[in-house]
Amino acid sequence: MNKIVLNKEIITLQDLLIDVSSQIDKGVIIVNGDEKDKLYSYSNLYRDARRFSSYLRALGMKPDDELIVTTVNIKEFLICFWGGILSGIIVVPVPYTVEDDSGQRINNIWKKLNNPKIVTTDEMIDFLLSYCDEEISKEIKENNIKFADYLKVDIDDVEYKVSPDKIAFVQFSSGSTGNPKGVILTHKGLIENVKAIISSLGDVITEGLNSLSWLPLTHDMGLIGFHLAPLYCRITHVLMSPICFMRNPNMWLEKICEYKSTVINSPNFGYNYLLKNFDKNLPLDLSSVRVIFNGAEPISYDLCQKFLGVMAEKKLRSNVIFPVYGMAEASLAITFPEVEKEIECVHVDRNHLSIGDKIKVLEDNTSNLAVTFVKLGQGVGSCRYRLKNDKDEILTDNYVGMIEISGENVTSGYYNDEKLTKEFYTDDGWYKTGDVGFEYENNLIVVGRVKDICIINGINYYTNDIENIVAKCIHIDQSRVIAVSTIDYKKNTDYLLVFILYGGDLSGFLKIKKEVEKLIKISFGCDVNILPIKEIPKTVSGKVRRFSLKNQFEKGEFKEVIEELKETLKKVPEEKLEADLLTKTESKLIEIFEREFSGLDISIYDNFTKYGISSLKLTNILNSIKKELPESDFDISLLYKYQTIKDIAEYIDSNDNNQENDSIDDLDLILKNM
Repeated sequence: MNKIVLNKEIITLQDLLIDVSSQIDKGVIIVNGDEKDKLYSYSNLYRDARRFSSYLRALGMKPDDELIVTTVNIKEFLICFWGGILSGIIVVPVPYTVEDDSGQRINNIWKKLNNPKIVTTDEMIDFLLSYCDEEISKEIKENNIKFADYLKVDIDDVEYKVSPDKIAFVQFSSGSTGNPKGVILTHKGLIENVKAIISSLGDVITEGLNSLSWLPLTHDMGLIGFHLAPLYCRITHVLMSPICFMRNPNMWLEKICEYKSTVINSPNFGYNYLLKNFDKNLPLDLSSVRVIFNGAEPISYDLCQKFLGVMAEKKLRSNVIFPVYGMAEASLAITFPEVEKEIECVHVDRNHLSIGDKIKVLEDNTSNLAVTFVKLGQGVGSCRYRLKNDKDEILTDNYVGMIEISGENVTSGYYNDEKLTKEFYTDDGWYKTGDVGFEYENNLIVVGRVKDICIINGINYYTNDIENIVAKCIHIDQSRVIAVSTIDYKKNTDYLLVFILYGGDLSGFLKIKKEVEKLIKISFGCDVNILPIKEIPKTVSGKVRRFSLKNQFEKGEFKEVIEELKETLKKVPEEKLEADLLTKTESKLIEIFEREFSGLDISIYDNFTKYGISSLKLTNILNSIKKELPESDFDISLLYKYQTIKDIAEYIDSNDNNQENDSIDDLDLILKNM
């Protein structure tokens, strides 16, 4: 199939839309779920955008004024967005939710703008008028644009040609802190990155290319990667409402099959959500898919493999997941791996991930110290990256450092915030991403965010890593676990706070609390406070507000829950709590090991080799296992491979179909009530 020939004369977003403006058989297929899918042709989009542009001028808007666009209607968003672009107006896309955070966000964004107007629904306007500051409410009321009225305006003959260095739109952060960051995205930076994205996909960019996305258009991957890039390729692309995906994630797969989509996307959340709701009886053929972009949040190697495994039966190839690193500040893409290559990872020791450390690579992830990261490839197009330590020195391969980026696609700074812009730029013009990572085998590896580092006993750990091992320990989704660090000022020591989304009774939570406390003590050697929460606070863009929970704790807002847990604990005998946490196999193995290591209180997570183990002790332990767990089929070589009671028990239970596991079933039952 022939490769798509790209128009290299396109240098602004205006050029991008004009380039396809005559096409009546290609455009955007809009999937709303409650009605038949419709092709919105590029010709009609251009006509409607010109009319909306005329409408904005009729309302007195001028180039470089700002237009806040917040709507869930895909067609309305596209008309408003492109109408603004054709007018030289700075578009400000904002997620649409009628919640307190959304009101606060728009209130804070409005204060950052010079001469804004807003186009949204009557419902949102009513909400904002009741929520925002009195002065802001008055301004919003006076500068509210009625979308439907654009149809009453004739298309004028005015054409405003922007220069490539002009601002196209501003992407704001969640803004719940009172000081939202508005990322400046210029026409030049966006076109540069779109071209680089397309070039990086190589042979995937053919005349048979067909993309599909359920991400909102207020999301940079949704708007830039899956609307602007397909426009540049002059192909029809499918935009599915995020609401449709949330209501029925299987529809995503059905639409992929219906339109034979070749390039799609989903962050970790999407895989997880789909797998929980997957209808395996659907007659699906996913063989058309060549690339699944995976980014926007930390990428789980295990989850990707699970998704590929389940979807293999539906003809999804094993080399389609495309793990990427990017951010709005880079006009989207920073690094890509090789296209159509199976996802790769590296296992490292979590105790060697502080800034400046040389990583310690492990052969596999069987150790308690192992943490797995996905390889994210090299810089896209002109985008380069480097890593620095705390002394501002550039690091070589295998050393952990703070990631900085540079390139024509990188933002010039934050809108109307010179102080913040200076804070995020180095003297030689590189942008500080706020991420930590290392280079390994010619791949960038992203470890986490600087602000999400927990310093425990002088060692840096990352909240994502802590949350991951806690979730695995108690068999729940990682999205239910939130970790932060705090300080016990009386003892002057660091300790962890772990919040777990839980809806059951507190006596049931005590079992979870006990299990996690043991795991944290073994893995990180620090104290931890495990607390149940009814809901996880998030920004309107879906990011967890972990420091909101930390602040609540430090203000004493969890005192009542802590006291209730203490009172509940008094009513539950320690022996019963301990017994309930262990499987029958684990209980038996503890008896065996404690006989050999008399006087020691051994945890199921302890590496027993640290106690000094002779060949005689190994032989005695093996003989006891064979005698007391006769169906285990366990030999002495496995005692060298599995060096914790937890690992040995899991091996035995996985190889013994008759082994009952009442206490784990009981724990699962507790967690299902969460």
